[in-house]
Amino acid sequence: MRLEIQYDDPLTPFLQRVISEKPQWIASALKSAGFWSQKQIKAGIKSGAPGGRPYTTLMPAHMRRRLEMAFGNDARRSYKPMGKLANAVGYDKTKANQGIVTVGWLSQSAVRIGTKQEKGFFTQVTDKLRGAFMLAGIYFPQNKTQIAVPARQTYEPMKPVIARGAPKQVELKLINYLQGATKRSQATSKRVYRVYQ
Repeated sequence: MRLEIQYDDPLTPFLQRVISEKPQWIASALKSAGFWSQKQIKAGIKSGAPGGRPYTTLMPAHMRRRLEMAFGNDARRSYKPMGKLANAVGYDKTKANQGIVTVGWLSQSAVRIGTKQEKGFFTQVTDKLRGAFMLAGIYFPQNKTQIAVPARQTYEPMKPVIARGAPKQVELKLINYLQGATKRSQATSKRVYRVYQ
């Protein structure tokens, strides 16, 4: 999933004239809103409750550690909600001059994993998985053939947050420009991100 921030705001004739003379202001303000939105979504993932809606708790950390060790993996002290997916959120500014900035997953694999997490899924219980549970000392019913992983929505609960905050970011940036802060900040990186769906 991805969110599109589009400039479509009825302005006073004065502002319309000012902006028609300075279209780069809108593009810059939209980029600012895209950067802000990306930060909000990342923070939502890291908090474990995007948009104030907590993710469904999966396996307690102490059980997860035992299971990881049973699989021969390194155990961690804690496990981040959604793993490393927070690092895979970005914004695409390539259409900012057309009045559009898109926030979403930065790779096809992030789309695949993120979509799977957001919709929920079933994992087949293999002999290897059953053996790992046994080795970890975690009770696992013999007749269980699937594990249901509940949906952990990220983008949907963040929509209202972005819908309220992104226009304010655009407005604040435009007001800054109108008040004389015409120097736009330079990007710290020349890398251009693309988001996928």
